[in-house]
Amino acid sequence: MRAAGASLREICRQLEAEQIPPRRSDRWHPEAVRRMLQYEVPYTLRPRTP
Repeated sequence: MRAAGASLREICRQLEAEQIPPRRSDRWHPEAVRRMLQYEVPYTLRPRTP
């Protein structure tokens, strides 16, 4: 998404819309997305469980 030109905030909105939880918070924050994108190791996204 970032390579396609999406902003960090747009990425946060999309992750929340797809109900993909962040690891240590209840919401996605642009800074967390930025840090996640810095790592070469893929970040594993998992669907939110009820």
